Amino acid sequence: MDTKKTEQKIMTDAEGYLQDEPEMVYGPPNEELWGPVEESGDSGEEVEESEESEEEPELLEGPEATVHMSIGHLFRYQLMHFYTSIQGWVGIALSVLCLITFFCMPAEVTVTKILFLVGGLFFTVLNPLYLWLKSAQLYGLNPVFKKPITYTFAEEGLQVCQESQVQRVDWKQIYRVRKGLGVLVIYTNARMGSVIGDRDLGEQKEEIMTALATGCVRAGVKRIPKSIAGYAADVTSET
Repeated sequence: MDTKKTEQKIMTDAEGYLQDEPEMVYGPPNEELWGPVEESGDSGEEVEESEESEEEPELLEGPEATVHMSIGHLFRYQLMHFYTSIQGWVGIALSVLCLITFFCMPAEVTVTKILFLVGGLFFTVLNPLYLWLKSAQLYGLNPVFKKPITYTFAEEGLQVCQESQVQRVDWKQIYRVRKGLGVLVIYTNARMGSVIGDRDLGEQKEEIMTALATGCVRAGVKRIPKSIAGYAADVTSET
């Protein structure tokens, strides 16, 4: 078996799967999500010294969160994304209505009663199961998710590091921040963002949330939850 062709096929399938999602999360450093990628120079590989070589980027300082991406991260994100949308609200309402109708029907088993049961379980059991399987597939197809990512919340902006790659984004480039179901999602555009689990915040949670809220509020980011913006209650927008 040609290993290179197999790896190339896996990455192609993963990229295609991501493109099928209207708002899928892709946390590791990549130019579409965070902008230009820089090499930190600490990959351990020997590099020939040159007078024209570029200087190593200066790393930002601030509270950090290291994320070990898992199926659970992706699953909780997809649950939050779907069930906080209009489609999710309507789906839950329909399922609840179907379950109420099912339990109010006569005890005898009929095709109509079975259909109401299926409708009641669709958005309450079957769809979450489908999202879990989809998250597992995405995690398995993309080997990049298996490498830890470190986010630094500095005064100058947000820095993301994975192995030797370093990327930064100014606070004004943040498009939206969402929080729910045990995950924090930071978007840089309407379609892509990064997932950080509540557990990943660790003991520096208060410092991280304060730095995030302060940076976003000062930059004039509007789409940020009040629960997060409250960490920067005394900060005013500079825009």
